[in-house]
Amino acid sequence: MKHMLIFLLVSIILVIGGCSSESSKATEDMEVVKENVTTKAKGDEQEKTKPPHKYQVQLGENTFTIDLKKHSILNNFVSTSKDPQAKLETMKFIPVTMNEHADKALIEFACYENRCSYILIDFSKETSILLADLAKLEQVQVSHDNQMAIKFGRTNQDGVTTHHVEVVDLSNLEEKTLTIDDENFPEATYQAYQFPIENMGWTSTSELTIDIPRVEDYASYNLENWKAKGAPATTITLTIN
Repeated sequence: MKHMLIFLLVSIILVIGGCSSESSKATEDMEVVKENVTTKAKGDEQEKTKPPHKYQVQLGENTFTIDLKKHSILNNFVSTSKDPQAKLETMKFIPVTMNEHADKALIEFACYENRCSYILIDFSKETSILLADLAKLEQVQVSHDNQMAIKFGRTNQDGVTTHHVEVVDLSNLEEKTLTIDDENFPEATYQAYQFPIENMGWTSTSELTIDIPRVEDYASYNLENWKAKGAPATTITLTIN
Protein backbone atom coordinates (compact mmCIF):
# COMPACT_ATOMS: atom_id res chain seq x y z
CA MET A 1 0.00 0.00 0.00
CA LYS A 2 2.86 2.36 0.92
CA HIS A 3 4.58 1.71 -2.43
CA MET A 4 1.31 2.35 -4.23
CA LEU A 5 0.89 5.76 -2.53
CA ILE A 6 4.47 6.74 -3.44
CA PHE A 7 3.85 5.71 -7.06
CA LEU A 8 0.66 7.80 -7.22
CA LEU A 9 2.42 10.82 -5.70
CA VAL A 10 5.27 10.64 -8.22
CA SER A 11 2.78 10.30 -11.09
CA ILE A 12 0.86 13.41 -9.96
CA ILE A 13 4.10 15.43 -9.72
CA LEU A 14 5.12 14.37 -13.23
CA VAL A 15 1.73 15.35 -14.67
CA ILE A 16 1.79 18.75 -12.94
CA GLY A 17 5.37 19.34 -14.08
CA GLY A 18 4.44 18.44 -17.66
CA CYS A 19 1.48 20.83 -17.69
CA SER A 20 3.60 23.64 -16.25
CA SER A 21 6.24 23.09 -18.93
CA GLU A 22 3.64 23.19 -21.70
CA SER A 23 2.06 26.43 -20.41
CA SER A 24 5.43 28.25 -20.43
CA LYS A 25 6.14 27.49 -24.07
CA ALA A 26 6.09 30.22 -26.67
CA THR A 27 3.56 30.01 -29.49
CA GLU A 28 3.85 27.60 -32.40
CA ASP A 29 3.10 28.10 -36.08
CA MET A 30 -0.56 28.24 -37.02
CA GLU A 31 -1.34 25.53 -39.54
CA VAL A 32 -1.97 27.12 -42.91
CA VAL A 33 -4.79 25.23 -44.60
CA LYS A 34 -5.95 26.73 -47.89
CA GLU A 35 -9.60 25.94 -48.55
CA ASN A 36 -11.78 26.36 -51.58
CA VAL A 37 -15.19 27.76 -50.75
CA THR A 38 -18.66 27.44 -52.18
CA THR A 39 -20.66 30.64 -52.50
CA LYS A 40 -24.26 31.62 -52.98
CA ALA A 41 -25.73 34.99 -53.83
CA LYS A 42 -27.65 36.12 -50.77
CA GLY A 43 -31.38 36.75 -50.82
CA ASP A 44 -33.16 37.32 -54.14
CA GLU A 45 -30.27 39.15 -55.72
CA GLN A 46 -29.85 36.38 -58.31
CA GLU A 47 -33.00 37.68 -60.00
CA LYS A 48 -31.78 41.24 -60.36
CA THR A 49 -30.19 42.55 -63.53
CA LYS A 50 -27.13 43.86 -61.68
CA PRO A 51 -24.55 41.38 -60.32
CA PRO A 52 -25.11 40.65 -56.61
CA HIS A 53 -22.78 42.15 -54.05
CA LYS A 54 -23.67 39.92 -51.09
CA TYR A 55 -22.58 36.30 -50.98
CA GLN A 56 -22.83 33.51 -48.46
CA VAL A 57 -19.49 31.74 -48.08
CA GLN A 58 -19.31 28.20 -46.75
CA LEU A 59 -15.97 27.81 -44.97
CA GLY A 60 -15.68 24.42 -43.30
CA GLU A 61 -18.66 24.09 -40.97
CA ASN A 62 -19.23 27.85 -40.82
CA THR A 63 -21.30 30.04 -43.11
CA PHE A 64 -20.37 33.70 -43.44
CA THR A 65 -21.66 36.63 -45.48
CA ILE A 66 -19.43 38.84 -47.60
CA ASP A 67 -20.79 42.20 -48.69
CA LEU A 68 -18.37 43.19 -51.43
CA LYS A 69 -19.35 46.85 -51.11
CA LYS A 70 -17.69 46.85 -47.69
CA HIS A 71 -14.45 45.34 -49.01
CA SER A 72 -13.30 47.64 -51.81
CA ILE A 73 -10.23 45.64 -52.85
CA LEU A 74 -12.17 42.39 -53.17
CA ASN A 75 -14.98 44.22 -54.93
CA ASN A 76 -12.59 45.71 -57.50
CA PHE A 77 -11.07 42.27 -58.11
CA VAL A 78 -14.38 40.45 -58.45
CA SER A 79 -16.31 43.11 -60.37
CA THR A 80 -13.96 42.89 -63.37
CA SER A 81 -15.29 39.41 -64.10
CA LYS A 82 -18.41 38.54 -66.08
CA ASP A 83 -19.10 35.92 -63.39
CA PRO A 84 -18.32 37.47 -59.99
CA GLN A 85 -19.44 34.38 -58.13
CA ALA A 86 -17.06 32.12 -60.05
CA LYS A 87 -14.28 34.68 -59.51
CA LEU A 88 -14.95 34.64 -55.77
CA GLU A 89 -14.63 30.87 -55.75
CA THR A 90 -11.13 31.04 -57.26
CA MET A 91 -9.88 32.54 -53.99
CA LYS A 92 -8.28 30.44 -51.27
CA PHE A 93 -9.49 30.98 -47.72
CA ILE A 94 -7.19 30.26 -44.76
CA PRO A 95 -9.20 30.09 -41.51
CA VAL A 96 -7.72 31.51 -38.32
CA THR A 97 -7.52 28.39 -36.16
CA MET A 98 -8.48 29.97 -32.84
CA ASN A 99 -11.98 29.56 -31.42
CA GLU A 100 -12.33 33.20 -30.40
CA HIS A 101 -11.25 34.30 -33.90
CA ALA A 102 -13.01 31.66 -35.99
CA ASP A 103 -14.86 34.52 -37.75
CA LYS A 104 -11.63 35.65 -39.42
CA ALA A 105 -9.62 34.31 -42.34
CA LEU A 106 -6.78 35.14 -44.66
CA ILE A 107 -7.84 35.35 -48.31
CA GLU A 108 -5.37 34.52 -51.09
CA PHE A 109 -6.25 35.93 -54.51
CA ALA A 110 -4.92 37.55 -57.71
CA CYS A 111 -2.09 35.03 -58.01
CA TYR A 112 0.63 35.28 -60.66
CA GLU A 113 3.58 32.88 -60.92
CA ASN A 114 3.05 31.54 -57.38
CA ARG A 115 2.86 35.04 -55.92
CA CYS A 116 -0.45 36.30 -54.58
CA SER A 117 -2.22 39.12 -52.79
CA TYR A 118 -3.48 38.55 -49.25
CA ILE A 119 -6.28 40.12 -47.26
CA LEU A 120 -7.26 39.50 -43.65
CA ILE A 121 -11.04 39.61 -43.25
CA ASP A 122 -13.28 39.82 -40.20
CA PHE A 123 -16.66 38.43 -41.27
CA SER A 124 -18.46 39.58 -38.10
CA LYS A 125 -17.32 43.21 -38.19
CA GLU A 126 -17.31 43.27 -42.01
CA THR A 127 -13.85 44.78 -42.20
CA SER A 128 -10.69 43.73 -44.02
CA ILE A 129 -7.13 44.91 -44.60
CA LEU A 130 -4.66 44.26 -47.40
CA LEU A 131 -1.48 42.63 -46.08
CA ALA A 132 0.62 41.87 -49.17
CA ASP A 133 0.76 42.05 -52.95
CA LEU A 134 2.63 39.60 -55.19
CA ALA A 135 4.18 37.67 -52.32
CA LYS A 136 4.29 34.13 -50.98
CA LEU A 137 2.77 33.30 -47.60
CA GLU A 138 5.35 31.38 -45.58
CA GLN A 139 4.56 31.46 -41.86
CA VAL A 140 1.77 32.51 -39.49
CA GLN A 141 1.92 32.81 -35.70
CA VAL A 142 -0.60 34.15 -33.20
CA SER A 143 0.64 35.46 -29.85
CA HIS A 144 -0.95 34.86 -26.46
CA ASP A 145 -2.42 38.36 -26.58
CA ASN A 146 -4.10 37.84 -29.98
CA GLN A 147 -1.58 39.47 -32.28
CA MET A 148 -1.03 37.71 -35.59
CA ALA A 149 2.37 37.77 -37.29
CA ILE A 150 2.43 36.80 -40.97
CA LYS A 151 5.69 36.27 -42.87
CA PHE A 152 5.71 36.87 -46.63
CA GLY A 153 8.52 36.19 -49.09
CA ARG A 154 9.55 37.56 -52.48
CA THR A 155 12.22 36.07 -54.73
CA ASN A 156 14.20 38.37 -57.02
CA GLN A 157 15.72 37.61 -60.42
CA ASP A 158 18.91 36.35 -58.78
CA GLY A 159 16.98 33.74 -56.82
CA VAL A 160 17.41 35.49 -53.47
CA THR A 161 14.30 35.42 -51.26
CA THR A 162 13.77 38.26 -48.80
CA HIS A 163 10.93 38.59 -46.35
CA HIS A 164 8.48 40.94 -44.71
CA VAL A 165 6.49 40.47 -41.50
CA GLU A 166 3.06 41.98 -40.98
CA VAL A 167 1.57 42.13 -37.48
CA VAL A 168 -2.16 42.63 -36.93
CA ASP A 169 -4.14 42.90 -33.70
CA LEU A 170 -6.93 40.36 -34.22
CA SER A 171 -9.23 42.07 -31.71
CA ASN A 172 -9.72 45.09 -33.99
CA LEU A 173 -7.83 44.26 -37.22
CA GLU A 174 -5.36 47.06 -36.51
CA GLU A 175 -2.13 46.85 -38.48
CA LYS A 176 0.98 47.38 -36.35
CA THR A 177 4.32 48.95 -37.23
CA LEU A 178 7.62 47.30 -36.39
CA THR A 179 10.91 48.73 -35.19
CA ILE A 180 14.16 46.94 -34.39
CA ASP A 181 14.80 47.02 -30.66
CA ASP A 182 18.21 45.42 -30.33
CA GLU A 183 21.35 46.89 -28.75
CA ASN A 184 23.47 45.08 -31.35
CA PHE A 185 21.73 47.04 -34.12
CA PRO A 186 21.32 50.55 -32.65
CA GLU A 187 20.93 52.30 -36.01
CA ALA A 188 19.01 49.63 -37.89
CA THR A 189 15.49 50.27 -39.14
CA TYR A 190 12.93 47.69 -40.16
CA GLN A 191 12.00 47.74 -43.83
CA ALA A 192 9.86 45.36 -45.87
CA TYR A 193 11.77 42.69 -47.81
CA GLN A 194 15.06 44.05 -46.56
CA PHE A 195 16.69 40.71 -45.71
CA PRO A 196 15.94 36.96 -45.55
CA ILE A 197 14.14 35.82 -42.40
CA GLU A 198 14.62 32.13 -41.71
CA ASN A 199 12.21 31.98 -38.80
CA MET A 200 10.08 34.16 -36.54
CA GLY A 201 8.31 33.54 -33.28
CA TRP A 202 6.49 35.06 -30.33
CA THR A 203 8.13 34.71 -26.96
CA SER A 204 6.25 33.94 -23.75
CA THR A 205 6.28 37.69 -23.04
CA SER A 206 4.68 38.48 -26.45
CA GLU A 207 7.82 39.86 -28.05
CA LEU A 208 8.43 39.03 -31.70
CA THR A 209 11.84 37.72 -32.70
CA ILE A 210 13.22 37.05 -36.17
CA ASP A 211 16.22 34.93 -37.16
CA ILE A 212 18.36 36.49 -39.90
CA PRO A 213 21.13 34.55 -41.69
CA ARG A 214 24.58 35.77 -40.72
CA VAL A 215 26.09 36.41 -44.15
CA GLU A 216 28.29 39.13 -45.62
CA ASP A 217 26.07 40.08 -48.53
CA TYR A 218 22.33 39.37 -48.78
CA ALA A 219 22.44 40.09 -52.50
CA SER A 220 24.48 36.91 -53.06
CA TYR A 221 22.86 34.96 -50.23
CA ASN A 222 22.55 31.26 -51.05
CA LEU A 223 20.43 29.06 -48.79
CA GLU A 224 22.33 25.84 -49.44
CA ASN A 225 25.77 27.43 -48.95
CA TRP A 226 24.51 29.02 -45.73
CA LYS A 227 23.27 25.68 -44.42
CA ALA A 228 26.56 24.00 -45.36
CA LYS A 229 28.37 26.49 -43.12
CA GLY A 230 26.24 25.52 -40.13
CA ALA A 231 23.36 27.95 -40.74
CA PRO A 232 24.65 30.76 -38.49
CA ALA A 233 21.90 33.25 -37.65
CA THR A 234 21.35 36.41 -35.65
CA THR A 235 18.16 36.77 -33.58
CA ILE A 236 16.65 40.24 -33.57
CA THR A 237 13.82 41.47 -31.35
CA LEU A 238 11.15 43.62 -32.99
CA THR A 239 9.12 46.19 -31.09
CA ILE A 240 5.40 46.22 -31.88
CA ASN A 241 4.01 49.75 -32.16
